[in-house]
Amino acid sequence: MLVICRVQRQLQRQQQQQRWRWRRGRLVAATAAGAADDEGSETSLASDFMSFINQAGVDAPMPPSRPTHLMSPTTCIAVQMNALQRNDYPEKDAGVRTAFLFTKPEGAEDVIAAPAVPQRVRSWAAREEWLAFADFSNQLHSPPFGVLLHCDAWQPISQLVFPSKRHMNKAVCAVEVTSATQQRQAFTFCLEKVEQGPWKNVWLTAEGPLQGLAELFGATGDDPGHWNLSPEWWGNLDGGWGRDAGVVVFAADSECGNGHVTVTAHPASATGQAAAASQGGWEEWRVLRFNGVTRQSVARVWVQPAAGSGAVARNGMQRQQPHIEAQAACLAQEYLKTAASVVAALLGLQGLLEPHQPAHSSGGNGSGANGKAHRLRALCIGVGGGSLPLFLSHHFPRMDVDAVELDPAVVAAATRAMGLPAALPSLRLHTADAAAFLRERCGGHQGQAQPPYDLVFMDAYDGSDDVPATLCTPGASFARLVASALHPSHGCFLVNLHSMEDRATVTAFKAHVLGTGSGSCFAVGTQRQDNVCVAVARGLRLPASAREELRRAAAAVAGDAGFLFPAGSRACKDYQPL
Repeated sequence: MLVICRVQRQLQRQQQQQRWRWRRGRLVAATAAGAADDEGSETSLASDFMSFINQAGVDAPMPPSRPTHLMSPTTCIAVQMNALQRNDYPEKDAGVRTAFLFTKPEGAEDVIAAPAVPQRVRSWAAREEWLAFADFSNQLHSPPFGVLLHCDAWQPISQLVFPSKRHMNKAVCAVEVTSATQQRQAFTFCLEKVEQGPWKNVWLTAEGPLQGLAELFGATGDDPGHWNLSPEWWGNLDGGWGRDAGVVVFAADSECGNGHVTVTAHPASATGQAAAASQGGWEEWRVLRFNGVTRQSVARVWVQPAAGSGAVARNGMQRQQPHIEAQAACLAQEYLKTAASVVAALLGLQGLLEPHQPAHSSGGNGSGANGKAHRLRALCIGVGGGSLPLFLSHHFPRMDVDAVELDPAVVAAATRAMGLPAALPSLRLHTADAAAFLRERCGGHQGQAQPPYDLVFMDAYDGSDDVPATLCTPGASFARLVASALHPSHGCFLVNLHSMEDRATVTAFKAHVLGTGSGSCFAVGTQRQDNVCVAVARGLRLPASAREELRRAAAAVAGDAGFLFPAGSRACKDYQPL
């Protein structure tokens, strides 16, 4: 019986092929006749062919309506490319519809709130943008993606690559497309396997397909602090994988438990900004270390020779007090990018920015949760090289930033060698004990208490790479001071930790910041580093879809503020409510 069924199916396929050859012959003859009657016709053979297919009702395999967990990454790419190649079969834009269904939808990992049918999916041109089908279709019909539609041929030109050695949920693969005009163009599909929700274990097109593989092979985009540049500043001490050991440009012994404080200079690749180069300057990385090992801070700086100093050797020690200026928009450490992304998300979710006004606008004041306009106030405990305080004051000019550092040696390193300005209109640097600073501020000057902080960020580590005991004592006296300095209705506290092992510190800050009031406490992970950012926010009630809320708010605020790196994905990475 099985053999008979196979023979019958084979005969049916042969008959279908014969009918297809006959129909194709009629189509070619009809097209040739039409061309002879009207040589000026611009109707293409491909268009006539698709019309004939649709009218004749030729049986053909339909593209899958939805991706499944049984499909491999290469299968997902093939389904999308084959569908786009015959975009208008069996109906107009059927291929675009298939690509839409195979692209990661908004809220894909929300277990409760994820839609059964995608409403908006990730843009193929930007990581932080979500498009409805009409906008997605317009994007694929426009350059550079238009060549994918009705392309003459396509083929993979790279192996399937999994960028992360620890996590196998991301994959990239490049394809070469030959257009109808025989032009060739390379595209990269960046796929991600969804880890939870309705699309669990399903591979979907995720990030911008033109940039992902380029980053994998060294591209940095517009981000001057991209992690692909980290070999330039990481250093090769104690087996480090950096390119060089750097040149020591600052050294001092700490009297506050930080050991030997040094700053090393490392050559930096050009960013395309020729302002300093045109005046004989150059770019460098400056790395602050404790005891020659621990990287406390990294800054990208402009180095401008002092007037009259003549030629200055870039790799020598004969510089005569050059002018050092930190690039305020650059964050090289991934954990600082995570912290800045969480800050952006909290500013948006807490309503601390005026609606419809860019965060980097210098006009007007911030608008708090109570609706009263005021300038935002932030406190950074632990300065290091000053990268984050400078970043916040640069991107949020309506924010006044206080930066407190206990160690004069660290302050000297930051201001003399790391390019941190000693004073800016919206950034004030204080050399003081953080607890004493908060007690004085809460007690007030001449009996008048200072306005509370909207945001407090703590990133303080000593020469042993531990949080100083005075900031995380079991009695939690410092946590009480932080809580008293925060705005009572929307104050937010963030802390950078090496891991979540120190639960006692997190519990103490959560208990004192939230008290008996409402609020949220959560942790997010860091890309490429093991650090964890813990946030405690007063008055903020995060819903079940908190991951998506954080992502959306961070992307919106960071986009308005002009961040040079994607913030949405960082603000919710490995989100964990506490």
